[in-house]
Amino acid sequence: MLQVISNISSIITAVTFIVYLVGRFIRISISKYNTHERFNVYERQKTGRDIEEETNYLEISATGDEFIFEVESDVRRIPFFRCELEDNSSKIKSMDKICECGHLSAHEKLYIRCNLGEFLPFIRIEIERLDFTRVSFNLNANGKNGDLVAYNYKYTTGIMGTLYYFFE
Repeated sequence: MLQVISNISSIITAVTFIVYLVGRFIRISISKYNTHERFNVYERQKTGRDIEEETNYLEISATGDEFIFEVESDVRRIPFFRCELEDNSSKIKSMDKICECGHLSAHEKLYIRCNLGEFLPFIRIEIERLDFTRVSFNLNANGKNGDLVAYNYKYTTGIMGTLYYFFE
């Protein structure tokens, strides 16, 4: 009789553990689609202060648009890529790394000078957060009113991000 009770409790414990693992993976997969990196990209207002005087300044090209990049969570690194598109297509043919910004704390501003394309995406930005998730998007200038446009937003977690959220 004790052997039967022991076997039943072992089976219940194993089933509970398997249900727990499945629930964690479901939670990670659902949160991957609901979680988005909150960032602000806006034009730098012309003031008396030059952009080179700012503490976090990144110059990708000598002339061009000046904008401010601000994230709401800690960032491990932000690489910038120059993109080339395939002929008659919106697919990216090649990406060449231009430069990279190191660690940014939450709500820290990064001042950037870069020559953005108006019609074709030339700049691709990838944000790697401290929780091993990656956000990537294209950035270009809107030729109509001069605003900055971020599109082709992609959010990925990878194996390390999945492990991070699994043991969270």
